[in-house]
Amino acid sequence: MKNNVNSQNELSRQWMQLALIELLKTKDLDDITVSELTKKAGVARVTFYRNYVSLADIIFDYMKMQNFGLVPNSNPLSQYLPYFIRSYFIFFQDHLVLFKCIKKHALIDRLYSALTEQITNNAYMLIASYGFESPYEVSALVGMFSKILM
Repeated sequence: MKNNVNSQNELSRQWMQLALIELLKTKDLDDITVSELTKKAGVARVTFYRNYVSLADIIFDYMKMQNFGLVPNSNPLSQYLPYFIRSYFIFFQDHLVLFKCIKKHALIDRLYSALTEQITNNAYMLIASYGFESPYEVSALVGMFSKILM
């Protein structure tokens, strides 16, 4: 039963994420209401509040669920740093509406923290194989991403 509840919750979060992305194509984040979002997503308002505090939380949850565009696979190129970096840029390009919203609403620090966590958790070994060893060096790499993207 618990797995069923978890999968339903994940589906509800995905529906809200997709609904927000659609709404952001035509409206500013400040102009979107929770009621409008949940109606578009086909979920109850309580579902939003069970999962999120703010609409911005949905953006970062989406990026985290999408692993910032990194797709684990057996492709040997996925362990090649330029390929790894390129996957981020493709994700950012494909989700430009989200990044414009992040920039407009001064959420860059939150993006920076999320990217730092994602890179540290999912790519530390790859980055270390290129000589990036300390948290400072990983942070510098994330900083370069942020400067290029924004």
